[in-house]
Formats: sequence, structure tokens, C-alpha cells
Amino acid sequence: MTDRLQAAYGRLQARDLAGAERLCREVLKSAPGHRDALHLLGVVRLAGGNADEASSLIGEALAGGPQDAAMLENLGLAKLMSKNYALAEGFFRDALALGASNGLLYMRLGIALSSQGKLADAVAVLREAAARLPKDPDVHINLGNTLAERGEADEARACYEKVLALQPNHPVAHFNLGNLHRIAGRLGHLSNAASAELVRTMDCTRLQHLVAAHLSQTNNTPELARAAIAGALGCAPEWIGIATQDEGFSWREIR
Repeated sequence: MTDRLQAAYGRLQARDLAGAERLCREVLKSAPGHRDALHLLGVVRLAGGNADEASSLIGEALAGGPQDAAMLENLGLAKLMSKNYALAEGFFRDALALGASNGLLYMRLGIALSSQGKLADAVAVLREAAARLPKDPDVHINLGNTLAERGEADEARACYEKVLALQPNHPVAHFNLGNLHRIAGRLGHLSNAASAELVRTMDCTRLQHLVAAHLSQTNNTPELARAAIAGALGCAPEWIGIATQDEGFSWREIR
């Protein structure tokens, strides 16, 4: 049994997903509910892009015994891939509580936090990831993106420059660095943080509608814009309208 799972793990490492899945299913055929086989099969399905099935398999493995940090982390990754960011955050924090402390776990938690608009928490977690993985470009890219979203352009620039020091031809770092210069220019996009700060300075006592427009399609999302502005107004994010380039926004009644 152990030899077969080790062979399945080797197939996974070699990117032979079909071979890894076959071996896992052979184990499960002879030992239904085998936790390690369920977990590994979930990881295989996750590597194949099937986050929902991976969640089901890893969840079944967790239900079959005590909490396990590696299983929780992989279940969190499946939820992250499914864009279930709050659930992903919870599973990543559970893995940390059990003693997991690798840099990738901190990076993934940072992504989950950033995707929910929890930018300050995301920066702190991504800094921890960068301390643990100082030569990982992905960590610095994600930290830079989150800092840029917070309007901390100089620190974001330093992150992208660090990536280029590690990989001079890194395309994402070049693009993000150039885009950062464009946004900082007079005719660039206003960041979510700057937009929220502008709203805080306004008298909104008679405000009936607020519509965010001209969102960057490469560096922003409606969810992040709504979260930032709603935080400044103290309202529900759903109350903030979004104007899209293709459809604009719906009719609004002014009383």
C-alpha cells in the first residue's frame, strides 16, 4: 500500500497525472476511505485543474481522522482556485495553527486576504512569505500587487525591481512596473485606496448613489473597488455601483 502511494507521488512529481490517479484509485479500490490515498488523489485532481473534485476528495480525507496541516493547506488551495476566498483563508489559518509554516502557505493566505480586500492583513502575511522565500518571484509579485492596491507605489516598485533582480526578463514584473508608472502619472487610473480616501473627504450626507467607473481591467476588480469604497462610506459593498466599459450602468433615480 505504502509503496503504491509512493509510486503515485512519484508519478505526480513527474507530471504523469493519469498514472498518479490510477495508482491512487487502485489503493482506494482495495482500501476504501484510505486517508492518504484520498488526499493524494485530491492533490492530483487539483494539479489537473479540477478544484471542486479536489475539495471533495481532500475534505473526505480530513473527515476520516484527526486534523492534518498538509490536508488543510491543500484544501485551502482548492478553495482558493475556486475563488472561495473566505473558506481558503480559514483552512490556511487552520494549517498554520497546527504548526505549518512554509512560505507558500503564507503567500497563499496573503492572496486569499487580498482577494477579499483585506489589504493590510495581506501585506503583513506576504511580508512573512517574502522573509521565508526571499528568492521566489511569485511572492514578491503578489506583495507588490497588494502594496500597489493600497496606494504604496514606492514599496510596490521595490518589489517588482526585486523580481527583476532575480529574473531580469520576468514579463509580469516588467508589465506591472510599467503599469505602476502609468497609474502614477497625471492621466492614469486612481487606485482604490486613493478613491476611498477621496470619498472620506466628501460630505456624503445627501448621497443617493455612487458608481465606480474606469476600473483597470488588468489591475483591479469590481469586488476590490466596492470593498475599498464601501469601507470609506460605511455601507454594504453591494450598494456601490460599477460602470463597465461595455454596458455602462443602469438607470438611477434621483429624489
